[in-house]
Order: sequence, then C-alpha cells, then structure tokens
Amino acid sequence: TGPAQAVAFLARALNGKGGSSAAFTDVPADSYYADAVAWAVANRVTNGVSSDRFAPDNSCTRAQITAFLIAHTLSKYRKIPGRALELPLKLDNILK
Repeated sequence: TGPAQAVAFLARALNGKGGSSAAFTDVPADSYYADAVAWAVANRVTNGVSSDRFAPDNSCTRAQITAFLIAHTLSKYRKIPGRALELPLKLDNILK
C-alpha cells in the first residue's frame, strides 16, 4: 500500500471531499487519488514528502498510516471550540 492508496481509502471512509488541488508535481490532476490528496492536505492529514512532492507510489508503513489517522483526529479536535484532546489517545474519545 502506498500513500496514494492510504489517503484515498481514508478520504472515502470519512467522506472527505477535496478542496483545491494540492500543489504536488507528482500527483496528476486526473489520478484516482488527486481529490483525496487535496482533501488530506487541506485537513492537515499530510503535507507530502516535500513542498512539491507527495511520492504517491512509495511504500507506506503502518506507522505512516497511523500518523495519517492521528493527524486527521487532531485536525478535527482543533476545529471544536473548547474540546481538549486527551493523551494518550483513546479510541472512545476519537469516535465521539
């Protein structure tokens, strides 16, 4: 599984809709994952491997996929006024 597949799965699972396209030279606008990458960047799930590269075909470790999930969770908690994120992360807190 690569980063492209991981963010595409995450975006689909969470009904994530892409915003403006991400400015990565290696993400073709007509690729199946372009909207998912744009959504992931807009929601602070990922910022790629550099300012202009996402590396969609690289291998993606379980740790990287976990980082995507945690980043998504943190981005949601940042948008809720008065909501503090408890650490360590507990699944029941994430799903509320």
